[in-house]
Amino acid sequence: MGRNSEAYEGRGEMEASSPGLIERIKIKLKLALVNRSIKSKLKELRNLIKRKVDLDFEINERQRELDKLIVRRAVLSYMLNKKEDYIPLLREMTQKSIEDVNKKLEKINKRLEEIERKRAISYIQ
Repeated sequence: MGRNSEAYEGRGEMEASSPGLIERIKIKLKLALVNRSIKSKLKELRNLIKRKVDLDFEINERQRELDKLIVRRAVLSYMLNKKEDYIPLLREMTQKSIEDVNKKLEKINKRLEEIERKRAISYIQ
């Protein structure tokens, strides 16, 4: 028991010699908790960004399918109502649809590059 009481007394002397030690330890523990929370929030954010990219891709895919169906409906309606030459209209509508899809794909690629750039910056930080 004598050894334990000496160790206890020694600890008391250490605390008395550096009064800010306990405060520093408390601050370091709080900092570790905040760092852990930041890492957790960053992970959640990365997952949300990934889901957003997936959803954006899915939305664009569905929009492309819808555009194709609209073009098809227009051509069939035109063929039904007009007995004239419908081939030039079909070519024009198809070309416009292709251009629209290409523009959308360019926008998606730019967004993906931006997201990847932001991810890289966040990993560096």
